[in-house]
Amino acid sequence: MTLTARRRTIEILHGFGARDSLIARRIAWRSAALGLAGGILGTVLGGATLAVLHRLILPFLDHQSAGLSLWPRSLVEWLAIWTELPQGLFQSLACVPVLVSVLSFTVAQATVRLWLQRLP
Repeated sequence: MTLTARRRTIEILHGFGARDSLIARRIAWRSAALGLAGGILGTVLGGATLAVLHRLILPFLDHQSAGLSLWPRSLVEWLAIWTELPQGLFQSLACVPVLVSVLSFTVAQATVRLWLQRLP
């Protein structure tokens, strides 16, 4: 949920005397969890897309694999795609969900704190 959707709840909590840090932390952790989930989903879909693209350009790069079908037909062929990709790519893709989560937490924390400072 966005900050706007929780505006009334935040105003009530703030009015009851909840500390700004508590309110900001709760919203920031929720944002970080959503960022992590989205980062994982995006990484999986992006990794699969890169694997398929690698398979499609492989015949143009290597004449030995010119007889490969464009789309993998079995689980063994799918696994072969994953083993052919560079390991650095997997390490870079693994960092994406963590970075998205940290960025989501930081932005949400800063935004909520700024907004709470403006409340009476």
